[in-house]
Amino acid sequence: MIIYYNPDCSKCNEAFDLLKQNNCEFTIRNYLSHPPSVEELKELLDKLKCKPIDIVRKKNHYTNNSMPTINLTIKSG
Repeated sequence: MIIYYNPDCSKCNEAFDLLKQNNCEFTIRNYLSHPPSVEELKELLDKLKCKPIDIVRKKNHYTNNSMPTINLTIKSG
């Protein structure tokens, strides 16, 4: 199991602690310093059976005026 991890994220730290307490085998991947490739994102979306918008954090620290513009379009095929 791969955990996409941000050490400053409380939910990531909670998940990490829960997995350790339950002796689960997992690999940590800091997605800020080692972001997934487009191909990895496609595979993840396929495994999760969801769309890109489904994995985008909707509650964040940005306001509408300060939100960076990012192209999240993943072309199928």
